Amino acid sequence: MFATLTGLAAATVTPRGAVVPGRPAPAAATAGAPVPGRPAPAARSFRSVERPRITVSLSSGERIEVAWPFNWSLVPIDQVKRDAGVEVVVVFEPNYNENAQVRLNLWREPAPELKDPDRLRARHTEEATPWVAHSVEQHVAASELKVAGGRGLLSTFTDARRVGQPVARGEFKTTTIATIALAAGVLVTAEVLCDSPKRAEFYIGRAILESLRVLEPEAKAALRGAP
Repeated sequence: MFATLTGLAAATVTPRGAVVPGRPAPAAATAGAPVPGRPAPAARSFRSVERPRITVSLSSGERIEVAWPFNWSLVPIDQVKRDAGVEVVVVFEPNYNENAQVRLNLWREPAPELKDPDRLRARHTEEATPWVAHSVEQHVAASELKVAGGRGLLSTFTDARRVGQPVARGEFKTTTIATIALAAGVLVTAEVLCDSPKRAEFYIGRAILESLRVLEPEAKAALRGAP
């Protein structure tokens, strides 16, 4: 099944910097953009320059912001396969020659595990367990992910079937599963796909996850900004 924004109730994805009717066009952003003939910027550049952001609005009204580096692209929503029960899917890919992808699944789930660390860990184990069978690791080893206004866990799995095999576009040697509980009952499950957790793309993917945050309601933001 392929998702479209019109098929997701009131869910919307708004790129930061997009031209909005009635507002002046934003200045062009070029810092950190890839230059033909030059290698892709190092992972640390993700935090050192201004970067694109999008706001994902769920049908229940919550707004989630996420940032990504200029040398990655946002995959159009109608090209993303959607799992049952996931309200919004957002996917990023590098726009240089590297085999990697970051997939975010967002929905509202006001459940106890979003506040209780032990229940969140149990939920994460449930989300990550399907990757154990074909992994080199053969177990779920979770580490903490620092996320503003929430908490997260992640686990990396090496595909035993691809060890020693050449890199194949669209087939990834490692999968990192993340389970992130944000404020306002927003749950994010994510996958960082690449060919090694030592590559820059892994750290960029992790930084994309760390950039997630829930914005205050638009009405409250407008009231706060009123003269």
